[in-house]
Amino acid sequence: MAWMEAKIIERFRKKKIKESTRKNHTSTLREVKRFRKSIPFYDLSPQLVEDWRAHLVQHVRAVNTAGAGTGM
Repeated sequence: MAWMEAKIIERFRKKKIKESTRKNHTSTLREVKRFRKSIPFYDLSPQLVEDWRAHLVQHVRAVNTAGAGTGM
């Protein structure tokens, strides 16, 4: 996921995203890393989404933040 960190930095440096967006992306990426070290494409499934949602509810303090992280 190092490529994603680099992409966030690049987009911010090129002024394609604002500071608040950079912080949100970085925070979400950090939480994804806590959830799973890697997520292969073949693991994408409705069950993975449910597991992600449960992880957010358990580990993220703000309910709105957990909801935002699910894309729902």
